[in-house]
Amino acid sequence: GGAGNNIQINGGMVHATGGYLGAGIGGGGGVGKKSGDGTVTISGGTVTAVGGSYAAGIGGGGGYQYSNQWASDSTTGGTGSVTITGGIVDASSPTDVDWEGYEGAPIGNGGNATATATVNKTTGIMFENGVGTVCGNVTLAGSYTVPAGYTLNIPAGASLSGSGTLTGGGTFTADLSEDMVSVPTDLYYNGQDRSNDIKTRLSDGLTQGIAICGQTFAVSGWTVAVSRTDDLHYTATYTNTDNSTTFQKTITLQQSGTTLDGAVKTYNGETETKDF
Repeated sequence: GGAGNNIQINGGMVHATGGYLGAGIGGGGGVGKKSGDGTVTISGGTVTAVGGSYAAGIGGGGGYQYSNQWASDSTTGGTGSVTITGGIVDASSPTDVDWEGYEGAPIGNGGNATATATVNKTTGIMFENGVGTVCGNVTLAGSYTVPAGYTLNIPAGASLSGSGTLTGGGTFTADLSEDMVSVPTDLYYNGQDRSNDIKTRLSDGLTQGIAICGQTFAVSGWTVAVSRTDDLHYTATYTNTDNSTTFQKTITLQQSGTTLDGAVKTYNGETETKDF
């Protein structure tokens, strides 16, 4: 019933696999009684943890119960407290279990727990049984290879940025937010309504996805409409087709005779000219 208390990881690279009834990181096993609760704080680094039989990847030790005509046995799983405020965490439930339904959580309770673990995931990239989520505002500085077949989603309210790169993995998706959208700045005023040109550019961005940290994140469930305010200003309205939420972006055209792409350019319609 090892407690597994006060475990702190602040950086580096950690690979941990739990033994029988032991969490990868956290509570130990308690054969014939309650397993240990894990108190774990992760604030940085790259952490991979796999639970031992019935235990959590990160959190409580394992528990199970069974009864048949020959024997019965039980162990109560551990709970504990897990706080993650940074880093990249890849946590997995055990796969070597004899009694289905008592697998521990990737982060949180061990199997057959009678209480609920306290789990706070505020900032970082979290993979739980291969399903990844960006929590909070994450700045990726180094490179990270996402395991084959994993997914990673950036939900609304979270963000991923920085000079780092993501490679490997399976499906990358993002819930579109206003700060992810870059509007065109190289379109010029040519005496014509450029609403369709702007909409084509922005629609292509939705269809082709958004590049973040060297990886393309697919976006779905959004439409964009463009309206003309005046000769130089347009408004793009993005609408979520599932819940009808919207946000707007303003596009400002370049004026003829101003600097564009490092040079002063003037246009007659679509044609650059020197004597317009």
